[in-house]
Amino acid sequence: MPKQHKQHKLLFPILSFLWVIVILSFSLQDGSRSSLQSGMITTTIQSLLASMGIEIEQQFLSFLIRKGAHFTEFFILGLFIKQSSNDTQNKLFLYLGFLVPILDETLQSFIPGRAMAVTDMMIDWVGILFGVFVLIGFHRINKNHQNLEK
Repeated sequence: MPKQHKQHKLLFPILSFLWVIVILSFSLQDGSRSSLQSGMITTTIQSLLASMGIEIEQQFLSFLIRKGAHFTEFFILGLFIKQSSNDTQNKLFLYLGFLVPILDETLQSFIPGRAMAVTDMMIDWVGILFGVFVLIGFHRINKNHQNLEK
């Protein structure tokens, strides 16, 4: 196997691992720091929307941003683990992807000002599934396009 092909096979498993570290690093932030970060984003988006004449209650917008962040983090993980699975023909990555939300929420239960939330786990799993299915769809479209060109 050529060296470049071997390196390519390692790229997405490494990215998956690094992304899990990013996700867990967010979970290690105490409640006040996490709230401060999402609060800054909420305020910025609320100001942007207000400048366009769109008024949204801050508490509702904060809820959407926090849940959207969960979904987005795990959507990206879903893309990485699906690509890892494609590259290595190993479904272990898919199974591990479903364990990360459990680890993430369990870790948060030990952090001051944070709590374990089953709804967040469910949002995380939906994010992973959506990432996996988007990549499956992309691969199918790409394969069909290549077959049409032949």
